[in-house]
Amino acid sequence: MELSWQIQFWPDKKNTTGRKLNQLLKQGAMWQADALANQSVAVQGLGAAEWFLYDQQSPVVMGLASQQNGASQQDKASAANCSLFTAVAGRIADSSTALEQAWQVNPWQSLPAKMALGEYLGALNNQLDYTMKKLSRPLGKPGSPKVYQAESWRSHTSMTNLQSNIIAMQQLYLAKGTGLDKLLRDRGYVGTADRINKRFSALLEDWPQAPAMVPMLKTKEGYRQLLNIYNGLEYIQIALQDEVAPELGIVVGFNATDGD
Repeated sequence: MELSWQIQFWPDKKNTTGRKLNQLLKQGAMWQADALANQSVAVQGLGAAEWFLYDQQSPVVMGLASQQNGASQQDKASAANCSLFTAVAGRIADSSTALEQAWQVNPWQSLPAKMALGEYLGALNNQLDYTMKKLSRPLGKPGSPKVYQAESWRSHTSMTNLQSNIIAMQQLYLAKGTGLDKLLRDRGYVGTADRINKRFSALLEDWPQAPAMVPMLKTKEGYRQLLNIYNGLEYIQIALQDEVAPELGIVVGFNATDGD
């Protein structure tokens, strides 16, 4: 979970990423990736790189705009800006390497089969809950969406990311023919398995063409499409909790998104 925050700080409700990066830029220091480890997680991950590349207040974007307008390149802090951007990229690479190494160890391998199955279902339920929050937060209330709570709103890739999340969850559910889907079928719950798999497939087959969520939030049709995706994910979550868990004799506990 710590690595997850380092790689992606979200939701950024109050532009913490922009404020923290501007504070570091004002120091004019030459940054290294390891030095960022002692700074806020908001400046260590993909959101920070996205700010540099896409935010109108970033020195990279402003520098490109100046060049396009024929302005002279006169920025005494350009070296410091570049060093911080490079340090952010290096920090992302370090965190990604650490995450990949952590994945080489299976913490559930020594657990009894029933407990391991509970952890498996819990991991899927946790990811579902987290993905649904990526929709519920920006959706807000009808007529009052919170566009800046959309994931990756600066780079306009929120829907592409969300689609990848759902593909990953379907893969986790199927587990190359050895996962929950097979277990349900082996125990005679074919109907349950079919409904869940079909709902995953339907969500992906009907996926909106737009790569960004913010424009969709601003139209009735786009808002409706996002709400349909949320409802589809909620259907899967309810099926996992109310059907799969009892059918397989698993108790679904609290997950990492439940807070205190």
